[in-house]
Amino acid sequence: MSQTKAFFRIIYYLPLLTICLVYSCQEEKILVTWTEIPLGEIGALNDIHFTSQDTGYVVGGIGWESGKILSTYDGGDTWTEQATANATLTGIAFDSNGTGYVSGFNGYFFRKKIGESWDGAQLPTFHHYNTLSTYDGDKVLLGFCEGFNSCQITTFNPSTYLVEQVDSFGFDYSKIAFVNERIVLAAGYGQVIRSVNQGVSWTPLPLTGEYFTDVQFLGDIGYMCGFNGSILKSQNQGESWTWQREGDRILVKDKRFRSLHFLHENYGFIVGDDGLCWRTDDGGRSWKELVGLPDWDFTGVYVKTNEVFLISKSGRMLKF
Repeated sequence: MSQTKAFFRIIYYLPLLTICLVYSCQEEKILVTWTEIPLGEIGALNDIHFTSQDTGYVVGGIGWESGKILSTYDGGDTWTEQATANATLTGIAFDSNGTGYVSGFNGYFFRKKIGESWDGAQLPTFHHYNTLSTYDGDKVLLGFCEGFNSCQITTFNPSTYLVEQVDSFGFDYSKIAFVNERIVLAAGYGQVIRSVNQGVSWTPLPLTGEYFTDVQFLGDIGYMCGFNGSILKSQNQGESWTWQREGDRILVKDKRFRSLHFLHENYGFIVGDDGLCWRTDDGGRSWKELVGLPDWDFTGVYVKTNEVFLISKSGRMLKF
C-alpha cells in the first residue's frame, strides 16, 4: 500500500477510532438507592466530618448572613444545631487529640474540645476563611482569598488566639491538608504548594492546568481532584503526584469534581456538580459512576464503614 493510500485510510477511520476510544473509556455505572436526610434551613453545606460511626458534624450557611454547625449522635439519621454565626462556615478539621475546629467568613473560628460545646470567636483579621487544617492542635492553618491578588495562609495558635505567621500567595486555596505533624499541602487555583516544617516555608509543586479542589492523605498515600475533572495520586507524602485522570485533555470529558473522601487506600468517592459521584475500589486505577442520584451540586462526601453521606450547595444531604 502506498503512503498516500495509507494516509487517507487513517484520515477516513480517524472519526470512528475517536468514537471507539471515547466510549471504551466510559466508567462502569452503578444504580444507587438513596435517602434524603432533613436538615431544615441552613443554606449551602460546605463540609462534613464524622469522628466515629455515631458522631458527625456538618457546617454551612449563607454568605455573609448566617452560618451553622450541626451535629449527629445517631450515625447521621438526625441532625441538631450546635452553634451559629453571622456568616457562612466553611471547613471542619479535627486534630490528633480529638479537638475540633471550624473556619468561616468574617474571621469566624470555632473550637470544640472533647466533652465540651463549640466555643466561637471572630479573629481580628476578619478574613473570609474557606479552608483549615491541623495535625496536633498546636497550629491551625487557615486559607482565604479575596481576589487573586489577596490570598493568604494564616498560621494560628488556637490556645492563645494569636496569629503567628501570614504568607501571601497569588492563588486561591481550596484545601489545606496535613500529611503528618510536619508535612502539609495547600491546593487551589492552578497551583499546589508543600511545606515540610508546618507551614513555616513553602515549595511549589510542578502541578498546573487545573483548579485543584480537594486533597486527602491516608498515611503516605494522597489523593487530589480538580474542577476540570482531574484525579491525582501520591505515594510519597505529596512530594510527587501521578495523574490518574487529566481533565484538561482532548477526548477527556470535563467533570466538575469538588470533593473526595477515601475510607482506606483503595476505597473512595469523588463528587461534584449535577449529581456527579464516582467510586473506586482499587486505589483510583478504575472508577465506577453512580447513577440514580439527584442532580444536586455536591460539595462534600464522607465515607463511613457501611454508608456514604453527600452534602450539596443547595443545603440538602443524602446517604446511601
